[in-house]
Amino acid sequence: MNKTSKQDNLSAGSHNSILKTKITALLLAALLVFSLSSCAKISGLDKERAKAITEASEELRTSLTESFTAAASSEELLNAIVAFADENEIYYKLVNNNSIILVKQAASETTELPEITLHCSISSENNEGSAAKTAAVLTALKEASNTSKTTVIVSLRDGLFYTGAMALPTDYLETGYLVNISDYEKPVLFKNSASLDTHRFSRDPQTEPLEGYKSYEISIQGLPRSTPAQIDEEQDDPVLMLYDILSWCEQTHIDYHLSSFKAGDSFETLPQSASLTISIDPTDTGKFQNKVYDMISDFNEKHSEDAVPPSFTMHHIDALTSAVSTADATDLVGLIYILLSNFDYLSKNEVETTVGRQDFSLIDVSDRSMSFTISCRFMDASKEHDDSSAFQELARLNSFSVLDREIYPRWTPEEESLLQMSFERCAEQAKLSPHSVSTVDILETGVFAMKNPDLQQLAIGIPPESCGDLTKALVLLIENGGQSAL
Repeated sequence: MNKTSKQDNLSAGSHNSILKTKITALLLAALLVFSLSSCAKISGLDKERAKAITEASEELRTSLTESFTAAASSEELLNAIVAFADENEIYYKLVNNNSIILVKQAASETTELPEITLHCSISSENNEGSAAKTAAVLTALKEASNTSKTTVIVSLRDGLFYTGAMALPTDYLETGYLVNISDYEKPVLFKNSASLDTHRFSRDPQTEPLEGYKSYEISIQGLPRSTPAQIDEEQDDPVLMLYDILSWCEQTHIDYHLSSFKAGDSFETLPQSASLTISIDPTDTGKFQNKVYDMISDFNEKHSEDAVPPSFTMHHIDALTSAVSTADATDLVGLIYILLSNFDYLSKNEVETTVGRQDFSLIDVSDRSMSFTISCRFMDASKEHDDSSAFQELARLNSFSVLDREIYPRWTPEEESLLQMSFERCAEQAKLSPHSVSTVDILETGVFAMKNPDLQQLAIGIPPESCGDLTKALVLLIENGGQSAL
């Protein structure tokens, strides 16, 4: 055989080897697809058992809704869970008076499957949602024939602040997998939870006396408590609505004096209400009243079909005798204008994808002090640190001071984790169809990742009506040992 024929044979052999490798890879890929599609068949969860689990979950949801609604304190919220544990002889422990831990050991002492922990936060501000999440995790704990140690953690939430999750000792996060359940309007799997930073601007204003002006109190009340993920372009922001009045006064050269501007009670949500007191030169009152009444008319028309409509009012009050100086008020309005423009820059990355949201969450302005807080949430790190430097510079240029605080860290899990794929198979069997979503809201997963960076987590959101289906999916996940189902 000559040199050329030897090279041809070698080349052919190489091609055959590559072909065999490709075929093997394709067969392995097909096998993996087949295993993923078939692994979720769960032994024992037949129609009769699925029905029993759903009924047990719904019965507990109804009972907990009644108990949570009647509860006069946070302690009584947890007492309802203690009653469930006592009734079903499940071990429990109260931690820091704001979390309760329930534990069910593995059915077999020889099992080496990783521990699964289910978590949800509850609050008296959302009894129905809190009851649904709690019923799902408690019923799953009770009904599952667990192949590994299973823990349920129910922690208190103060408004939208995760009090219990923040105080939870790290020891309780030494678990194989953690599944976190949150409220949402439809079943979802969260791709992330946002970070939350706050920036409090402040300045001591000069006070000037008033005489001969007509004074008004303008107020917006009764808007729903909304987190940023629930906001759309139609949502009313009372801070921006009242800012528009001040900005209009500046632009149309209305002779006005600001005495107070107040809004918000939490840096974790948008304000439900806002109010300002303002004094107008008598020669400008007609134009001013027409402007505000037009805004009120549009607002009332927009909310005319609301079950409980919010209010937007203006009342004439006794003449105020002092106000924030004209220069300070103008600086405040100008800074808010610049910040609103900066919000647009911070909210998108280089390819114009939304990566965050900034809102005025708290405002407290009087003739003695001026302060407001901006809450910033970021879904990824592309702009996460730009906000602080930008706000520091804007504060300096406008003679304000600013205090930065990191409240919650960001959580971004690996895409398509085995835990997520396993849960998706279980959810499919349970007739639950969660969609994957990104969110600018904060979740407990960020807190837990800060405490235990190696913790594998899954974040689920459900509406109350999906309680039964979620319970079945969790039972399947527990009985298959989380990722071991794959």
